[in-house]
Amino acid sequence: MLERLDTQWTQWDFAVVDIEGNGETPQEIIELAIFHISAGELMPRHDEWLVRPRKPVTAQATAFHGISNEMVADQPSLSDVVGQVSAALSAKIVIGHNVHLDVELLKRAISNWHPVLVLDTLKLARAVHPSARSYALSSLVSERQIDVRLSTFHRASGDARATAYLFLDLIKTLEASRRATLRKLIDIAATATPEFINNQQQDLF
Repeated sequence: MLERLDTQWTQWDFAVVDIEGNGETPQEIIELAIFHISAGELMPRHDEWLVRPRKPVTAQATAFHGISNEMVADQPSLSDVVGQVSAALSAKIVIGHNVHLDVELLKRAISNWHPVLVLDTLKLARAVHPSARSYALSSLVSERQIDVRLSTFHRASGDARATAYLFLDLIKTLEASRRATLRKLIDIAATATPEFINNQQQDLF
């Protein structure tokens, strides 16, 4: 069934993720958001969790994203919501901006979870928009004049929403010059050789 790789990208479902951490080493998740793209459209529903870490949020982390220890003190632990997170990601292609750390945190949090495919909008932007002044998420959104619906940057929901809109905008540019198949997206934006090609076809097929 690998011929499905040559189908248009709109035939696939995507989970756009962003995570904020507590600033400790190793990093712990304190906020997670997942936006969903299906049939080429951003779905109105999204998933969002604020969770209580085992170790306190550092002052440096709070200064970056604004999430304080008081804000997470009465929230559920990650183990309390990990089933919901796993269900939201199930059988979907994961998208994120500079997504490597997000995926590593998710792998650590969800036992036996291995994304079937991960696409990085940072890599996609470098391929589609090689003359960008900066490849930071906020800079790309501003330069490409993308309406991100008043997203708050450096919060999980705001960054995931902005990443979803950036992905859709970059895809439009890509489609203007070539057919945007999943194989093409793998060629230019995958973070690694997708495991499902050899080992996990059943997850997407």
